[in-house]
Amino acid sequence: MFRRSFEEFLESNGVEFAVQGNCFLFPEHHLEILLVPKDCAAHPDLGTDTGAAAPNDRLYLYEDRWYSGGDILRSRILSRVGRFRSVFARKCKIISGSSIAPQVAQFLDQYHAYGNAQCKHRYALVSGEEVVAVATFSKPRPMPRGDGRTYLSFEWVRYASIPGTRVVGGMGRLLKAFLKDAAAMGLEAGMPVEVMSYSDNEWSTGGAYLQLGFKKIGERGPVKYMVDSNSYQRYSVRKFSLLDPKGGDFYEISNMGSGKFLYICP
Repeated sequence: MFRRSFEEFLESNGVEFAVQGNCFLFPEHHLEILLVPKDCAAHPDLGTDTGAAAPNDRLYLYEDRWYSGGDILRSRILSRVGRFRSVFARKCKIISGSSIAPQVAQFLDQYHAYGNAQCKHRYALVSGEEVVAVATFSKPRPMPRGDGRTYLSFEWVRYASIPGTRVVGGMGRLLKAFLKDAAAMGLEAGMPVEVMSYSDNEWSTGGAYLQLGFKKIGERGPVKYMVDSNSYQRYSVRKFSLLDPKGGDFYEISNMGSGKFLYICP
């Protein structure tokens, strides 16, 4: 049912694809979408070889995400296969600061897969009167590194753009705006500045970070969740231990982990 539902979604939107097992191929976009049904989600197969001639970005689409993600998730998938409108970040204005905290929080809750997160620094790109993308960064902390220096280290916690829209240059413009402010904080603290972030391996290989000048410095391993078979809501192992699951129908999954990236400011 999961696979057929996904096929019908692609067909109804006129998306061309090829299929090898549970892997859907979109050669024109150098993209593969590997379906992860719930009966194998506890130990997803990482080694599926599609034989593609060119390196592809791979998206792992878990069954619970497909049924719980709604229109936002479907819009994200369509954007990855070329169904989007374009907005150019250079034509947008940037707003930032604590005054936009409620607006950014609402945007993330609505459009980010993991919702809002508490962050010190918030930035938004506005096209006309419409917020089209946001980015949030943590407060800094001193971080000793192997080069003998201590950096003022920030985490890039969230980035999201409006579904169905490709904000061309959005990540780069928001990062540049933040780095300008971070450099001033580093100068005041007498420390060089770095920015760390994680890519969600279910959705990306982290190529966008590499294009922005980040270097990949590590991986975080898969995280286990328990999923409600009826609502498809994910629970961390800790949260699940606090539930009373009597009469519930749950199954275990492991996500794909995440890549860790670091940007050292020049």
